Amino acid sequence: MGFSPFVIQRNPRWYPNPTQFDPTRFAPAAAATRPRLSYLPFGIGAHQCIGMHLALQQLTTVMQTILQTGIPGLVDITSVDFRPQVVLEPDRVLFASFQR
Repeated sequence: MGFSPFVIQRNPRWYPNPTQFDPTRFAPAAAATRPRLSYLPFGIGAHQCIGMHLALQQLTTVMQTILQTGIPGLVDITSVDFRPQVVLEPDRVLFASFQR
């Protein structure tokens, strides 16, 4: 038996407008309305990602560096399609913009 985070985390029952960017869906009040296992970015239990803590530390370091360097700008990704690989992959190279 397996599960697909791609499918679970795009279920409109738990995530209204699942394809829209909405950071408020992860706010504590919104998260309290969903089942505990409706968001599994690193899996769960004995098969949880062994690199989870390293990934979170790296993300923190990268975000600190980015925010110290400049302010990220908005980039239009509304027309991006994703290819389901081992992890989701955009159909083309995406660029970010930063302002000092």
